Order: sequence, then C-alpha cells, then structure tokens
Amino acid sequence: MYRLIMGALISVCFSTFANAESFSLAVPELNEEVTVSVYSSTFANNEVFENQVQKVDSNQVSNSPILIWFTEGYAERSTFRGLIQMLNDTGFDVWQVDLLESYFIERTPSNVRQLSGHGVSAVFSAAQETGRPFVPISTGRMNLILLRGARLWQLADKPENLVTF
Repeated sequence: MYRLIMGALISVCFSTFANAESFSLAVPELNEEVTVSVYSSTFANNEVFENQVQKVDSNQVSNSPILIWFTEGYAERSTFRGLIQMLNDTGFDVWQVDLLESYFIERTPSNVRQLSGHGVSAVFSAAQETGRPFVPISTGRMNLILLRGARLWQLADKPENLVTF
C-alpha cells in the first residue's frame, strides 16, 4: 500500500515534466535547429505572486526572469527534475536546452568544446523577444559554450543586447 501511495505522489509531483512544451529555433549559421523545452511556472493562481503579475494583451506575463538552462545530458535525472519543479513552484519559467541532443552529436568533451555558441545566441534572441528578463544557467563544459554564445549575441550589433553586471 505504501509503494502505491508513494508511486502516485511521485507521478503527480513530476507530471509537469511529462507536459513540458517545446519549440524549435532555427540556427541559420549552422543550418540546424535547437529544441527548447519549456517548463512553465506553477504559481498562476498563487496569491503570494499576485503583485508580480501584470496583464499584457489579455495574457498573464510574469515579471520574473526566464531561467535558460543549458544542460549536458542530465535533464532526465530525478534531481534535475526536482530542482526544476522547485523553480517552477517559486514562479520561474525554465527553458531547458541540450545543444548536443538538438544537433544529434555524441556526448564527448571534444564535441562540447567544438560547439560555436550560435545555438545559445539563437535562444537568447528568442528569450529577448518575449520582453522578459532572462538568466542563462550552465554547468561544467557548457559554461564555455554559454560564454561563446553570449558574446555572439552581443556582437549582433543590437544596443539592447547590452549585458550588465
């Protein structure tokens, strides 16, 4: 009985991940596409965040930043899913991007180091079009690709691409 109840609780807790939406972005420089998985925040009806939500074109748009997480093969792990769920419950939308998976490239250190950053730049441009602030996140070897992509995005000769610290 205990296992049945725990199994039901776990499936309810992680049901958000089965329903994650995704979209593809064209990366013309590479003649490729990048897939972005979107895990939407779960606070829509929560009174705590009522003053952080504004009405825009009859759609609710949060003022909280989009967290763009560039992963390297660990997105299916339960600890990652738990962290995503906690961020969603706190009111953040999370965009998860796995460039190696999008490009159908084997997961090796040399393949990661050879990524140009154009995919990261395309994701940043798409995030910028939402009109919301965004925060890029990466770990390990993806840090280098994140920095390359951020620089390509800045060099796109758009003054609004200014990054401040």
